[in-house]
Amino acid sequence: MSINFDFSHEAFRLLGTHSPESDRLSEDLQRKIAVDLRNDIFELGNKIATKLNNLGHLLTQIDSEIDHGRVSITFADDSQGSEREHHQLRFDLDVIVSVGFPGYSDDMD
Repeated sequence: MSINFDFSHEAFRLLGTHSPESDRLSEDLQRKIAVDLRNDIFELGNKIATKLNNLGHLLTQIDSEIDHGRVSITFADDSQGSEREHHQLRFDLDVIVSVGFPGYSDDMD
């Protein structure tokens, strides 16, 4: 599912504020945005890895995860072993997507 009319202002308004349905639509949009951002975040991380590799590192992407509204991509130089303590250098890119419509529930309380 792409970002389309399903996520329009009218679609949210019709579901009402303070409703489980608008919460579900917000969660769906949150996941969709995270999926859309994943490729952009990877490209940015790859640019950074390339610059560092030009300075002698051997960074590659070793992990990628999308969990609800969280996108996480890890780059590491695992030339001395795949265990974290053997990485010569490592960096993680984490992005949190938060979406809400009036009345949305905020489970961070």
